[in-house]
Amino acid sequence: MSPLWEFLEVLTVGFPYCCFKVLGGLLLGGPVGGALIALGAVDALINAANAASLVVRRRRALQACFFSAVATRLKGDGKSHFGNSLDVLLCCLLVTWVIARGGLGDAPRSHHAVWSACVILNVMWAGLSRFATSLRSLAD
Repeated sequence: MSPLWEFLEVLTVGFPYCCFKVLGGLLLGGPVGGALIALGAVDALINAANAASLVVRRRRALQACFFSAVATRLKGDGKSHFGNSLDVLLCCLLVTWVIARGGLGDAPRSHHAVWSACVILNVMWAGLSRFATSLRSLAD
């Protein structure tokens, strides 16, 4: 994957997933909510480092998220996919939960705007990356 493509992935997947965790954590509250907020903050730092590294060094400095880094550390480089998959599952569950509960409720309007922007970016990435994969397979 090209550095530009990876940078777009960080912007449209990495950062939105951080927001899903933080905003989901704020909605949940309690210890589980606090853990989600902390996880979102750690992942935001990872994504910021990767975005900067992609601009400066044209490659990621770190694994894509906390779960990926832990899976790689415990089971080796080939296992980062498991960590990424776990992160995707968590974020999909959070988005599904927010939709099922009727949205963000009485959260501040700024939270609604951030959530909506993250959902839009993430859905656009899903469509764009799928389309690009199709184009590459046509060229092969």
